[in-house]
Amino acid sequence: MPLVLASSSPSRLSVLRSGGIEPLVLVPGVDEDAIVAELRTRVPDPSPAEVVTCLATAKANAVIDQFADEVPEGAVVVAGDSMLLLDGELQGKPHTVERTVERWHAQRGRSATLITGHAFTRASPVDLFSGVFAPVTTAVSETVVHFADASDRDIEAYAATGEPLGCAGA
Repeated sequence: MPLVLASSSPSRLSVLRSGGIEPLVLVPGVDEDAIVAELRTRVPDPSPAEVVTCLATAKANAVIDQFADEVPEGAVVVAGDSMLLLDGELQGKPHTVERTVERWHAQRGRSATLITGHAFTRASPVDLFSGVFAPVTTAVSETVVHFADASDRDIEAYAATGEPLGCAGA
């Protein structure tokens, strides 16, 4: 059965490959800020789990919608979204070196919770041609992350590699 990874995350791809799974990778184009804003119109104070689950679900459905010609019939579509919860505030990807350095200064020597929403669905002929999506199964996982008490020099060097720019929590 084909597996579609609806994610640009190198970590998610690496986990699947280490388990012997070579998925078809299709990266959905979603406006995460708009999705969260729309969620907040329905749920005034969504929990961190609701936020990441909503984003993962939107990504799974977006892949089926945006890549209808590429998603194999019957494929399982897996999507995820992770955010770091630090001091009661959710943080997504930093995207810039400056923001990465700023975040690392705030979290070094501390612990935070990485919250990941997972969404699973199947592509069927009805999905591909009608825009009606199959039911989505979701799950949430939480992992406590302990950050090193890194020096300013190490933080700046790490940020300059570009690796943390696309990772929740930098």
